[in-house]
Amino acid sequence: MNPTFNSEKQSFIWIKYFEDGRALSFSLLFLDAPFFSTFRHEFIRCLYDTSHEDLLTNLKRDEQEYFLNAYEDDLQMIDASDDDDESEEDYHDDEKKIVRGIQDSNNEGAKNSQLAVGFKNDQSFVVKGSKIDVFNTDWDNSYALRFSTAINNVQCMEGKLFSPQKIMLHNQDQDLLMMKHKDDHNIYKMDLEYGKVVEQWHVDDYITIENVVPEKKYSQLTSTQTLIGFNEKSLFRIDPRVSGNKR
Repeated sequence: MNPTFNSEKQSFIWIKYFEDGRALSFSLLFLDAPFFSTFRHEFIRCLYDTSHEDLLTNLKRDEQEYFLNAYEDDLQMIDASDDDDESEEDYHDDEKKIVRGIQDSNNEGAKNSQLAVGFKNDQSFVVKGSKIDVFNTDWDNSYALRFSTAINNVQCMEGKLFSPQKIMLHNQDQDLLMMKHKDDHNIYKMDLEYGKVVEQWHVDDYITIENVVPEKKYSQLTSTQTLIGFNEKSLFRIDPRVSGNKR
């Protein structure tokens, strides 16, 4: 269905796929705000209960809040202009500014290129060149992202700088999995507590990786170690616990 809720318009939007290949988008508009809120809460609760075969109410309160807000319209991301000299402190002074890039010598002119939204710690990670900006969600200010910290000079195990590609949060949002440009055989694991790459997983000598995804929906909420890799011809499981190739 690709369900989305738009609080500003009080509407529920979804997609219907037809056997002849057509895909149409529908919007259900609510004229009553309380009814819209009730419908949204109940729909997401039923969606979670059905897909997980468990009750949403069994989760911790902050985890429930995450899922209840997971189907809002995407947050807007705004790049800083080239002549923007604002310091990191300015992020805290102006709560209404959303993702602002911070320039440094290694990322001059770089653009926001990758985004990973956390499930457990309410954090978002934005890649900009060889740097990763970390943001917290301000639930009281239209879900704006407030700058928290920056992980500078992302390096592989050999100490070479690189710009992370195809990022994915893993292991209860404790790790960030990344790929590197022109390196389609390895996955790099960053320990977010230390902000550095601690492992390099060689997936296969011959089969390439185009991207990786969680093994199951919301696997990031658990300590599940395995994940799914794929390319245009193959779909395979990756297990970082095995020795040698991880495929």
